[in-house]
Amino acid sequence: METTVANDQKQRKARRISTSMPVRVQYQVDKTTAWDEASRLHQISPIGAGIKLKHLVEAGRLMLLTLPLLPELRSFDFNEPQYKVWGLIRYINWEKV
Repeated sequence: METTVANDQKQRKARRISTSMPVRVQYQVDKTTAWDEASRLHQISPIGAGIKLKHLVEAGRLMLLTLPLLPELRSFDFNEPQYKVWGLIRYINWEKV
């Protein structure tokens, strides 16, 4: 297990930080259906995040994230209390669902 984690960290462009930060996720399923879910991040980096959701999502789709992100992890809106950013769903770990 430790080897897998070490290799995973070596392959990443940015180190992920474990967290339990609250996040609001908004997702548009189709033209008439959307959902909004409160969840928590379990990992975060300047270029990615890990989130466990109750709703199903599809890789390649966008979701709007709203969270109280630390300024050093932001790309803009450094002084805003809530950070809103569009995220591209790149990977879904169905084993942990």
